[in-house]
Amino acid sequence: MRDPYLEIGSQMNSLSKSQKKVAQYILDNPNNILFQTVEKLAKEVGVSDATVVRFANALGYKGYPDLQNHIQRRLQRKLKTTERLKSDQTLGNTFEEQIKEYIMQDVHNVQSIIEDIDTDQFEKVIQAILKAKNIYIISSRSAGSPGMFLHYYLDMLLGNVTHVKVLETDGEKMFNIDKNDVAFAISYARYTRSTIELFRYAKERNACTIALTDHFSSPLVHHADFALYTKSDSSSFFDSFAASMSMINLILAFVGKYKEEGNNDRLEELEAVWEKLNIFY
Repeated sequence: MRDPYLEIGSQMNSLSKSQKKVAQYILDNPNNILFQTVEKLAKEVGVSDATVVRFANALGYKGYPDLQNHIQRRLQRKLKTTERLKSDQTLGNTFEEQIKEYIMQDVHNVQSIIEDIDTDQFEKVIQAILKAKNIYIISSRSAGSPGMFLHYYLDMLLGNVTHVKVLETDGEKMFNIDKNDVAFAISYARYTRSTIELFRYAKERNACTIALTDHFSSPLVHHADFALYTKSDSSSFFDSFAASMSMINLILAFVGKYKEEGNNDRLEELEAVWEKLNIFY
């Protein structure tokens, strides 16, 4: 199934000024588009009806109804999930109820992966990782932890993975990145500028770019060949990375599953090294 939001993000820079206004409105108001006619959308954005039609054509759709239909199909499962979660948005009064609510928020975030994951997109991500000459995991600040986890186990499987955290100190690690490599960026609102700039550089160097983020309007999506989305909803002062970690676990599981013959040899060699160095207690 086509992902209109990913297509909007990837083609944003090639759109006209008026078309960009339409694109940004759709990214910022994904549910509104479900029921808006060409005339209503044009009036809301402040452009002509023809601009809306040309915008749809620029993305490769037959017209606005075709674009709208694909958006409706993309959001259908998400809307159903949102309705189910409405009853769990307020924390309980007792300490025990509050504990359960916090845990259930993580459960809902993880469960949304089942509802929303684009399996075609996910399979392409796995194949890109397996084919890459080098893989660069780009993540920093709060997203640094899931990035470090992905780097540790992916490098254990493949042996060609580098974790790039900060532009100023780690940017040179990506100096030679090219079309044979993969850049995998992780960032959630509020998005880290360093991660965005490094990801942009990878795209300019024609590397395959993969984003793990929270929303279609994420600045990472503009530079992504493939995008995976997970919720980070939380009632506390920090974002929840339960769903992000679940997606990373899924990626690692499938990379391990589809890795070519020789993967067992690598793991056996690592086990021998760990034993020789007396790594584990």
